[in-house]
Amino acid sequence: MPLSSHPGLAAQHVQHTLRMLAVAVAQLEASLRESESSVNTLSNSFTRMVGQLEATAKSPAHEALASELEDLHAETVRCVVSFQFFDKMAQRLGHVKTGLQDLADLIGDPARLEDDSSWLTLQQSIRNRYTMKEERDMFDAILQGATVEAALAAYLEAIAKPAANESDDIELF
Repeated sequence: MPLSSHPGLAAQHVQHTLRMLAVAVAQLEASLRESESSVNTLSNSFTRMVGQLEATAKSPAHEALASELEDLHAETVRCVVSFQFFDKMAQRLGHVKTGLQDLADLIGDPARLEDDSSWLTLQQSIRNRYTMKEERDMFDAILQGATVEAALAAYLEAIAKPAANESDDIELF
């Protein structure tokens, strides 16, 4: 028997879905809050270390250590650049959290749940949060029916190609 013939059962399933979405949103928010302080501390420490190494390397009193300081500076910069994935992860988790909350709000509103334009608005809102073209392409591919695996494979292939203007500059998102 279809759920539509049991409106109480359909409403109960919607409530269960909303609760599960709320759990997912709460877990994501807890993870973001717990990691934010640690990530900020590490980022600030790395940045201070780079600044201190640059100042020390330029100091005439440490000319004998210049080569070692340059190597340490280069390694510290590589660590900071590698560490950027935490910022990207936090940004993505934030997008997922907001998207799940927006989805829960839509599902919880019977008038919007049945309105196609509300779903299109939700999809456009989620898509617009993505800052990378590759993320928007992955989103579009999935909405057009691609499997998660296929869309993810295309995404990973696209981001593996080095950008023409790629540099070692430190960029926190």
